[in-house]
Amino acid sequence: MSVAPKLLEEFNEVVRLVVHDSQQHSQFDQGSLNRLLFVFERVLKFGLKDIAIFGKTVIWDFLEKLPDCLPGTDTFISNIKRTSRNDIARGRLWIRFSFNSGSMHEHVESLLWNERLVKKFYSADSILLNDEHKSIFLMLLESLSMATLKFETNVAGLEHPNYYSTVSLKSIERNKPVEEPKEEKNEEKEANQDEKSKVVESNVEVVEPPVDEKHPKYFIVEDLRKYMMEFLQAKNRKYIYSASSFRKSLELLLRDGFINMDSF
Repeated sequence: MSVAPKLLEEFNEVVRLVVHDSQQHSQFDQGSLNRLLFVFERVLKFGLKDIAIFGKTVIWDFLEKLPDCLPGTDTFISNIKRTSRNDIARGRLWIRFSFNSGSMHEHVESLLWNERLVKKFYSADSILLNDEHKSIFLMLLESLSMATLKFETNVAGLEHPNYYSTVSLKSIERNKPVEEPKEEKNEEKEANQDEKSKVVESNVEVVEPPVDEKHPKYFIVEDLRKYMMEFLQAKNRKYIYSASSFRKSLELLLRDGFINMDSF
């Protein structure tokens, strides 16, 4: 498996852990939060070109261009510049502030809309220039909107390249499903859910995907199918994070035959 799918797989696993913690526990596991920041930074570093005339190009050189892509973010960038004089630390603060404000998906999506800018900073094999990988990355970022993240921003050592070797990082067990909490049985509730499932199943044919764990879409295909089924059951937008993400999810499922359009 190449580097990009491995990174996406790891990012998917840590996102699932963080979202699960936000729903089931009052506090986050610090190791999971550190892992989230660490893997996110690795995604941004992957395929980053060294285009600096002096010194070395870092992710901040790309991230600080946000005001060129999203009007109204000049103050956001100015505050980060005032907070630290080191570009490595600024990049890490950009990530923390974006997560804390709940704006990470909007910020990244805005940067990626500027294809000319992305091509200037990234090589063709990067996640950010691969349409399929980019769509998966954005959907995973959007799923984090379910979690209220509050990272510390006054942290010593952010300017050091090896910062993440000094903090605890939760190990990720690949392909291990997150355990869901057990619910007390409720006969009336179960009966209603069974009735809704029958209606959905009569209108949608769901085809089991072939087993190919090396394909990046399979890391999240079960989540995509779940969101779609819930959407069809409830007709309620709270089950999908945005119209664009639902469309992207649907396109991936239809393209690879996970859902048969003739059944709609």
